[in-house]
Amino acid sequence: MATDDSASTTFDSDEVKEMYCEECEKHGDGYTPAVAFCVDCVEYKCVTCQKYHKRQSKTHKIQDSDSMPQDFYFEKCPTHPQQLVKFYCSECSKEACQECKDNEHDKCSDVNHLPTLASGIQKSSDLKDLQQNLDRLSEEIKDTESC
Repeated sequence: MATDDSASTTFDSDEVKEMYCEECEKHGDGYTPAVAFCVDCVEYKCVTCQKYHKRQSKTHKIQDSDSMPQDFYFEKCPTHPQQLVKFYCSECSKEACQECKDNEHDKCSDVNHLPTLASGIQKSSDLKDLQQNLDRLSEEIKDTESC
């Protein structure tokens, strides 16, 4: 990732953002911190919403705050400005909010939750290879500039 001389540099994407309950936000109840994530609904839930969700949807898989994915993409949908883009459709090569996913990509078979897609990328060999190539290219640029 970063070379030794830029190890202290931080980027906006490095910030840890708090996840908020999507149910509360949808219904105008403000921003309540999320303590769980429903894998089936692909939604973050606060304590209260999680409690009621468990009663209503007993078979849904719920992840607690330690294991729930951390969203990193905070772009609003151009079609539905009240919604965050949270999905990626590999078939259409397009991003989608929940509404777009339900309406425009309902027939697509390869629509995934962005944070779930990206999980584990930090440890992937592809990322390590990319980092090594970038470091090598950076050194070559320095060498070229000095010539």
